[in-house]
Amino acid sequence: MSWKQQDGWNKPGDRSHRRPRDRGKPAATTKEDSGEISTWEASKMKSEKRRKRRAMIWVITGVLVALFLLVAFAPTIAAAFAPGVIASNASDAIAGRVEVGSVRLGWFGSQRIQNVRLYDDKGEKRGEITAKTDKGLFGLLLAGGNYGAVTISGELDASADADGRTFLQHTVGVKTGGQQTQSPGGPSSKPPAAPPSLPGNLRATLRLDNLRITYAGPSSDAVRVDELRGEISLPGGGRVDIDLSAKIQRKSPDAALFDDAGTVRVTAEAADITDPDGAINTKGFSLDAKVEARDIATALLDLLPDFAGKGEAALGPTLSATISANGPAGDLAVTLTTDSESITADAPLTVDLVGGSLTSSG
Repeated sequence: MSWKQQDGWNKPGDRSHRRPRDRGKPAATTKEDSGEISTWEASKMKSEKRRKRRAMIWVITGVLVALFLLVAFAPTIAAAFAPGVIASNASDAIAGRVEVGSVRLGWFGSQRIQNVRLYDDKGEKRGEITAKTDKGLFGLLLAGGNYGAVTISGELDASADADGRTFLQHTVGVKTGGQQTQSPGGPSSKPPAAPPSLPGNLRATLRLDNLRITYAGPSSDAVRVDELRGEISLPGGGRVDIDLSAKIQRKSPDAALFDDAGTVRVTAEAADITDPDGAINTKGFSLDAKVEARDIATALLDLLPDFAGKGEAALGPTLSATISANGPAGDLAVTLTTDSESITADAPLTVDLVGGSLTSSG
């Protein structure tokens, strides 16, 4: 019988079945007995780790890409819902109704709200406005109080309605749930409202670009402020700068078109208009302003009850005037210069905006 036919031949650790020449040697130790992993198993485990690592990298990369796309397209997604949200909230707040055509938002570049249509409480269209900013959402988030410029263009019809109600009453007035009630002991008392204020570090500019505003009474001439352009700036430090210009137009009730009725330009700089904490200072500010009116149709004075039918007869067809004002609010030096076909005047005045008085300095 050969050694290979014996049961247990070459069995690890069994010295009784070993060849005679090997019986005196210690038994060989295998990798299974020593706890070591074979080369094939080690390679398999490394491959499995690499596969799991690659899968984890792909998962993390996918999540990061999804988050990036969500953030990148968040303004676009929000812009799709914004028109309805803005229109609903605005319509709930005012007497009239608001519709919004479209909204464009972006992290960079300008933001735009287009074709904002305004209706009165009877459904008559009263205006259409477009507004845009010169900063993107990222710039606004990091503005630090400097919000750049907001540009407004379009037209508004601020005329009274057939019932004599003003634009404030039939369109933009605050909508209330009902009439104010009184307590049994008398009128309801409310704590005094806090004075109006602005953020202390606010810096912004309101820019008007070819804005048109029309006004007419129930049976009076219509007056239009056309091509209204310019800026109202808050550069900081409690200062307000104004530079506006416009054409004035007039239309009688039986006319089809508006006629030119002069031009107006207003430039002003108000200092200390707000306190350091942002509260509006109505008494301690100073003003340097100039109003220039050129070739104003005196027929516009017919809109004033005391001047109805008398303006053109007394002053001629047109009137030019310049009003200059300089000084603190409580002692404002004002000069009024007028020039018309019938009268020329130069009147120095002193105006107290705090006490509400006007005196001649001549």
